[in-house]
Parts: sequence; structure tokens; C-alpha cells
Amino acid sequence: MSSPRGSVIVVGAGMAGLSAAQQLIRAGFTEVRILEASERIGGRIYTCNFGNNGGNSALVELGANWIHGTNGNAVFSLATEKNLLDPFVILDRMAEHAYTEDGKKVDKSLTEKVWKVFREVEMALDDIEPESIDATAELGQYMEDLLEKRLQEFPPNQHEDIRALFTCMMNYLSFHSGADLDKVSLKYVSCFRELDDKNVKLPKALEVLSIR
Repeated sequence: MSSPRGSVIVVGAGMAGLSAAQQLIRAGFTEVRILEASERIGGRIYTCNFGNNGGNSALVELGANWIHGTNGNAVFSLATEKNLLDPFVILDRMAEHAYTEDGKKVDKSLTEKVWKVFREVEMALDDIEPESIDATAELGQYMEDLLEKRLQEFPPNQHEDIRALFTCMMNYLSFHSGADLDKVSLKYVSCFRELDDKNVKLPKALEVLSIR
């Protein structure tokens, strides 16, 4: 069987572009070129070295942070195929501490309670019926109103720290959504689905996915 004729240009060296080029080559195309506007590959995967503590730097993910879910996740399958998950690290977002902007550590038990409340509010979004919501309704304002109501479950002397934690978590949700929450539609937010099972981290950073 002869190889397919013609040359192919793939625009972008993110994971989709790299995967497309790989599949084209496997299909027999011999002239495949990838065009990338930046000086690196990986697209949304962006691992950087930060700091210099005694000659040691730390790897920081400025783009994608972890693999979201394992069941039915092509990225997880690729990482497994390339032996990139040893040691296997399950992401625990409550393993660290929260600090105020002036450096005060927030009581961990309070942080855990606030995170539980936030997750309850976030998970309740799945129950929203799109047809009952106005097309102009904003996710940000809706979340803020619900969180302000839940704030009343806590003593007044904790409200300042809790509001700061809520702001942090709203910023996390904004990062997760890829947009300011006031620009995210409440009407269709329930259409988002997460893959099942645990979130996992790559021990050697996500950039190895694009390199391999």
C-alpha cells in the first residue's frame, strides 16, 4: 500500500496539534509540519522552574496542573503507556495550608469547613435546569449570593477569614473555567461534566507529556 500523497501543516504545537501530527505520520503521511507561534511546545501545558534555594529550583505548573479524572481520560492513558505515573500521586487539594495576605495561617479546621461549604454550593450547580435560567444570568453573582447566605452559618468573628477563603476558591473556580465568573453563563454551567475517579499529578511535571 502506497503512502498518502500531499503535505500537511498542523497549526499549533499543543497536545492536540502534536497528537494530530503523530496520527498523520502513523497513517503514512511523510510531509507533516507543525507551526507554533510561541517558542515552546505543549500549549496549555506550561511547566517552569522557579526559585533558587541552594542551587535547587522548584517545578511550577503555570498552565494545566493535573490530570482530571482517570476513567475514560486519554491523557491518563497516555501517561500510563509512557510510564509517567511512578510514583503514583493522587491529588489532595486539602493537604496544604491557607494564608492571609499578611502571612497569617488560617486555622486548618476552618479551611476544611469552608471548603466543604464551597464544594456543596459548587456541586449544587449540577441540579440547575437550563430552561429555568435566564440567558444573561452570571455564574459569579449566583455563587456570591449563595456563599453570602452560607456565611451566616459561621460566627461573626470568622467572617473576614471566611470571605477571604471564599474569594480564593472563587478565583480557583475562575481559573478552572478559564474565564472571569461574571462572563460564565449560569444557564449552561450544569452541562459541564467531570470524568470519574481521582485527580492525579505527574511526579516529573506535565511537560513530559508533550516531550514524550
